[in-house]
Amino acid sequence: MLEGELLRSINLRKTSEFKEWGIRGNMDGPEETANGLRGEINEEWIGGHPGKDVGVLILHGFCGETGDVRLLAETLSAGGYLVEAPLLAGHGTAKEELARTTYFDWIASAEQAYLRLAGKTNRIVAVGFSMGGLLTANLWNYGFAGIITVNTPVYYWNFKNIGINLMSDFRGSLRKYFRAADCSPWSTMLEFQKLLIHTKPMFSNITSKALIIQAMDDDTVHHKSADYIYGKLCGEKSMYRVTDGGHMLFCSKRGPEICGVIERFIQKVQAHN
Repeated sequence: MLEGELLRSINLRKTSEFKEWGIRGNMDGPEETANGLRGEINEEWIGGHPGKDVGVLILHGFCGETGDVRLLAETLSAGGYLVEAPLLAGHGTAKEELARTTYFDWIASAEQAYLRLAGKTNRIVAVGFSMGGLLTANLWNYGFAGIITVNTPVYYWNFKNIGINLMSDFRGSLRKYFRAADCSPWSTMLEFQKLLIHTKPMFSNITSKALIIQAMDDDTVHHKSADYIYGKLCGEKSMYRVTDGGHMLFCSKRGPEICGVIERFIQKVQAHN
């Protein structure tokens, strides 16, 4: 976590209070970003109720923010789970701030959030969206009750899907890809590559129950990444694929379905522990 970064934890008692979580901008609808539609929340937050003994750590992706996983956080918190979704170091700020961070800072952000959640419950399920899945793998030694990866990269850029998007909406897709390239400093891209190289061997250390979720039309992460992760995991595991939804699954029409799949997985983990 960057020194001096303001951390804000809000204990929510009812779902309606989600509207008070670090909102930037208006609430008229989701914001369009380089990677698709995104929520408005851009702060670190905690939500949920003490009624269930399973906590859920939700980690957003590279150059992303907590708004990208907002739907999942709201769904699980409304279901009674303790939820924490940290804003990773350097993210949700200016490019210059992001460029000052390394992948060690991102791992540290995830670890600090885990330790805060572990102070409230001894059973934690980690959900990593995109790069967040790599960060969960770096915390494997904590022995999660379950691990879920969602569109997590091992092989990135699916050029076939990029071509399909360009053919269907050339101007819109080209604008989206230029925006995506512009939001990532080269030094930060290098740190992401370092993280990927550092993390790949760790998947074979994971013995927790695991669920791998992948959208087949993801243009940012090649769908064969899910096969790689699935093949390396050593515990009980399952795969859930969807034909569409793109990279920003939680902000797509598939979002509620994916949230339901994740909640059912957590319920099974809770029942068998």
